[in-house]
Amino acid sequence: MPEETNSENPIQSTATAIATLAREVPIYDDAIQPSARSLGRGLGGILTWIMQPFIMLGIKAQHNIDRFEEEYAERIRDTPPEKLEAPDPTISGPALQALSYTIHQDELRRMFVNLLASASNVDTRNDTHPAFVEIIRQLTQDEAKLLRHLASSSKTVMPAVSISRSAEGGGQVNIKEVWSPLALDASCEFPDKVETYLNNIARLGLIAIDMTRHLTAPGVYEKLMERIRVEGETIELVALGETRPPGTLVAARGLFFVTEFGREFMRACVI
Repeated sequence: MPEETNSENPIQSTATAIATLAREVPIYDDAIQPSARSLGRGLGGILTWIMQPFIMLGIKAQHNIDRFEEEYAERIRDTPPEKLEAPDPTISGPALQALSYTIHQDELRRMFVNLLASASNVDTRNDTHPAFVEIIRQLTQDEAKLLRHLASSSKTVMPAVSISRSAEGGGQVNIKEVWSPLALDASCEFPDKVETYLNNIARLGLIAIDMTRHLTAPGVYEKLMERIRVEGETIELVALGETRPPGTLVAARGLFFVTEFGREFMRACVI
């Protein structure tokens, strides 16, 4: 007879393991939910299991797994025991699976830690969504820094400009569709890629970019213009649709803001 094989895929296996986590870890005498540290160790153990192929290849993973356990336990340390529960496997299974590839990246690991911690608290579990896992998977370290900076800002709307060069016949040649000093303020490793970062974050639905509207507060765009450098040329700030002689480098006012979906993501994964 042919040997039986296990047809369950890794994510299904992970979800099954996490679904039984609450029954396998120690519990407080006066509570039905696992303690912060034991829950952290339980998730860390599952993560170690997921990462076995990397460990077998000689990739040093245990240090980062230990960091994950410590960060997760710290994140839920002040949560009352009666508020703790094993996170929903529809979130924790894919999250741990994805984390096995990004655990060495501090910013993204912290996002997964925050998401799992939010999903482990009965008061915040409704703020989580399975889609958040896939969003984190599609972020870079720098984009995670941008989101952390946005989450800590008191501003709800941020100024931006589009940079172009005036052409014959009133046309223009786009140089940057959207530019903001946000990547500089967030200490990104590659701040020159801010256009790519903002477009990707907008694609994921976390922010909305609108270059047809602008802020009216005095001096907002003038301060922004002081930070733009394009090959040492002078850039003129213009209104939307305003023209300049051919060859002139111009910046048109615009803005972007965090969407409601983005705020929910930040509450669960960033703050």
